[in-house]
Amino acid sequence: EPPALPGIPADSAGHLYTQAKAELETRGITAQEIDTEGLVVELTVDSNRQKQAVDAVDRILARQPDNLRAALVSVDPKTGAILAYYGGADGVGTDYAQALRQPGSSFKPFVLSAALQDPRQRVGLGSTYDGSSPQTFLGIPVANSEGVSCGQCSVQTAMTNSINTVFYKMAIDVGPARVADAAHQAGIP
Repeated sequence: EPPALPGIPADSAGHLYTQAKAELETRGITAQEIDTEGLVVELTVDSNRQKQAVDAVDRILARQPDNLRAALVSVDPKTGAILAYYGGADGVGTDYAQALRQPGSSFKPFVLSAALQDPRQRVGLGSTYDGSSPQTFLGIPVANSEGVSCGQCSVQTAMTNSINTVFYKMAIDVGPARVADAAHQAGIP
């Protein structure tokens, strides 16, 4: 739907507008051409998936502290087409899908993948690690979120409960290069 007033939509759709405009500009279409030539731009974003993405983020954030921010980008793995894009509720504010932040717990699957592929490790979902909190690794104190702690817990339990200390130790054991390789295999640049 076109916005009621000209300009960038103020809701989450504003980030879609901004990303589409930026892509057009990288293809040599100027801002003046975009603004004055009556172009019709078709996005790969699916309106049903977009609504589901916005609803999912709203539902999850409703139960979270007010200071948390969310982003969601759904990509067709076969084509690379963006099917849904949510960078935040304020379409003219910060686009959290583009904000450079530490990946945090979203990298735990890549740490596990690296460990599973590393012939030096004998890691499986039933392997156990010290999941107590806090712990110090290489001189850096590491704590689990929300006070979660387990003495000896399986990798499956650690993944389910997002136990930082287990994956920090696992990442040290396999090395950061193997974790990066696992992420690259999954298509993360």
